[in-house]
Amino acid sequence: MLMALRFGSMAAKFILTIFITAWMGLETLGLYGLIAGLTVFGPALAGFGLSPTLVREIVTQPANQFMQVVLRCWVVMAAGYLLLWLPLAIGLTGLTPWHGLVLVTLLLVFLEHLSGDMSNLLINRDKPVAGNIVFFTRAGGWVWVYLGVAWQLPALRTLEALLAAWGLGIGLSMVFFALFSWHWVWPWRAVGPGIWPWALHQSYVAWRFYLADLSNSVGQYLDRYMIGLFLNLELVGVYVFFWSLMNALYNLLNTGLLQTLKPKLIRLAKQAEAQFTHTWRLMLGATMATGLGLSALMVVGFMLAPLAWRTMPENLLQNQWLLWLLLGGMHLRLCSEVLNQILYAKQLDKSATTLTMLTLPLAALLQGVFIPLAWPWAGAWGGLIGAGVASVVLYLIICSLRAWVVYRHVGGWRV
Repeated sequence: MLMALRFGSMAAKFILTIFITAWMGLETLGLYGLIAGLTVFGPALAGFGLSPTLVREIVTQPANQFMQVVLRCWVVMAAGYLLLWLPLAIGLTGLTPWHGLVLVTLLLVFLEHLSGDMSNLLINRDKPVAGNIVFFTRAGGWVWVYLGVAWQLPALRTLEALLAAWGLGIGLSMVFFALFSWHWVWPWRAVGPGIWPWALHQSYVAWRFYLADLSNSVGQYLDRYMIGLFLNLELVGVYVFFWSLMNALYNLLNTGLLQTLKPKLIRLAKQAEAQFTHTWRLMLGATMATGLGLSALMVVGFMLAPLAWRTMPENLLQNQWLLWLLLGGMHLRLCSEVLNQILYAKQLDKSATTLTMLTLPLAALLQGVFIPLAWPWAGAWGGLIGAGVASVVLYLIICSLRAWVVYRHVGGWRV
């Protein structure tokens, strides 16, 4: 059931991407992609590094203590949105043609953050089914309902209707959370005393994880904003379409293989070096082999199913090569993630977080160089070539650096 809920969410976002492209256009897809990106790295920015504290307290502390920590984290999070995001959103309303959309996006980012904490809270308190129901409602359930209604009512095939359905889905997920946690006692009166010294201390302790999480989140989504800055929304839509295909495959492999073997890798890290070496080699080999096989099937699918493209914009047919570049970057990203999990299991936290923090500045540098360089060479469409190449080079560098650290500090690298 849990895998079905996760797969249902991934499939929903995949089909939603195709639906927006076919019925709303690439510009709408580009704008939706920019909003979706903000809902990913917005929580990382406003979380102030408190997520590791939250997870640790949820797992190890009794109910009355962990709920005090949860409430404190949520109060600090709400303050972060009021002090950081709201002034920024108000300032941007005068600089963009989408005045109301900026504030709606801010609200969605905040609600996504809160609902995400709710699903993680249930999962880490040994309620995996309840947590995944909340997750599915927020991430995929509303999509299936919206797709069914919008298919029958063409008037709802607008970005405004889509965002309204998204907000309703998040709201329903919170209702489910309230039902699943109705018997918990929330110590509201114990939240206030000492909250700000506590928040500053926890953020100071977790600053390295905060910067690593922020760099990783923003680095993965920076490309679409750089394309929007140098090119236009239509090309953002083209990039988001192919990126969504690649990311669906990455999430499938990450959930089905990497996350499944991760607990075993952590357990073996201090117990049996030979078994640990065998496990991470198995993880790396299985991930690469499965990824290559599924990528090949995707390529064949594009070649053997031309009828599926009749409702798609011609621009996508002309830029299928972008998918191959992104798939190449995906395999390097998968390899890099396996190496990162090896470092995590061996508790080489300083090396792991330092390398992860390089993701954002490297992504900004590579995108800022390759997109403008390719643009004069091949016009606006050449900017997409630069973005795809930058993605490959980014993960090639990160993967090489992590491989070097594993080679230096972890046994079993040599065959």
